[in-house]
Amino acid sequence: MKDNREQQSMATPLLYFCHGGTHTQTVFAQADSPWFNQHVSLNGDPEQASLPVTVEPNIGKYQMFGEDGASWKLTCPAEGVDTEFMLWLQSEFTAQPYKIPVSLGDHRIKFSKVTAPTFPIILNEDVAVLAVEVASFYTGKVLEGVEIEWSVGGESFKKHTKVDGWCEHIFTPKNTGDHEIHIKMWSPYDNDYVQHSFNVQVLATSPWGSDLEFLWNGVPFAIGEGIQARPAGNQKLRINAKNSNLLDSRIYANNPDMGWLSSVPLLKNPKVLGGSGIEWFITIQDGVFSTGNLDWSCSKIGQRRNIPLTVFGRHLSHAGPITIDGKVMTTEKYVELHKDRTQIMRFIPKPGSSLIGLEFTLRLPRNDTLGLVFTPDVEKPIRLTEQGVEWSIDGRGARTGHLLISVECVSPNIRETFGCDILP
Repeated sequence: MKDNREQQSMATPLLYFCHGGTHTQTVFAQADSPWFNQHVSLNGDPEQASLPVTVEPNIGKYQMFGEDGASWKLTCPAEGVDTEFMLWLQSEFTAQPYKIPVSLGDHRIKFSKVTAPTFPIILNEDVAVLAVEVASFYTGKVLEGVEIEWSVGGESFKKHTKVDGWCEHIFTPKNTGDHEIHIKMWSPYDNDYVQHSFNVQVLATSPWGSDLEFLWNGVPFAIGEGIQARPAGNQKLRINAKNSNLLDSRIYANNPDMGWLSSVPLLKNPKVLGGSGIEWFITIQDGVFSTGNLDWSCSKIGQRRNIPLTVFGRHLSHAGPITIDGKVMTTEKYVELHKDRTQIMRFIPKPGSSLIGLEFTLRLPRNDTLGLVFTPDVEKPIRLTEQGVEWSIDGRGARTGHLLISVECVSPNIRETFGCDILP
């Protein structure tokens, strides 16, 4: 006597049925079996109260046991506890029943979801988060505690699904190229492994820097260094594809909402990258000394790319007040310096100014101090902080007269020059 379930020969004495499944159980007679061409029925163990499955033909109903065997359709409930029970195959005569042990549970399983990077990742910058969800083949119920065998980057190991049915692994690649990921788990119903493979591509450098060209007003720039811009209208930002694989991708900036910047078309609206590139016309308001970031996305690159944007206005007076003893200095009238005292010249930038962290100095265009003593010295660079920079100007011992004093940013070169009178 031998069993066959859905035309698959049993490999173990225990027969596996699945919650939510409908199974066909076929039993064949051996060639010399006395049961051949007799009537048989399927029954439950008399000591069991009831069967946890429904059977068609019904329990106890006879059918002919011919060359094609005898078959029953068993429908299992979608919900319920895992259990084991016995089925008895009985002939119409008094022969001992043929007993079939059965286990009912979530025995046929599947990888219901697999997540992995859909874009290449960058060596030494990114990791690949790999995750699989395991569920019942029939009901979709997620399953906890299923052992998954992983083969990743030449290493093999085992992990189990958590209560939510997911099993996760963080893959840190050691070299570039295509890395095959292989996962498998044992399915008792199939008496075999359920397997799945997929690839993770690892690149040496980001396509943002190697496969795309960025230009500001026609001049290429390194995206790591970003854009240095001046306030003006109709400045051109352009992106060209250096790799044809990126053609037809959609590119846009996620956070272009800076009050001092506008663009045509809008940076936040995706544009398709064609063979002739993409371009935007950028307007930056006058008098701006500020920094921002353009956070770019591309439909064919997994990583977003942040490109710094630094704006330097043309006049230091727009970046913050320049004062002498607390009074704001202007280029419209001479600044009064006095021979009998020490005065403090100070430049305080506005919060968030793009000038913070750069070096500043004082210069005398006519190269004549008229006896004034500057601390720090003229032309000695000092770094601008959020609190500003300052110089003391000692007029004791100075001569009366006129001179020019320039407050300058060393690089980029931005200056404000004031005419000064040294008074008695």
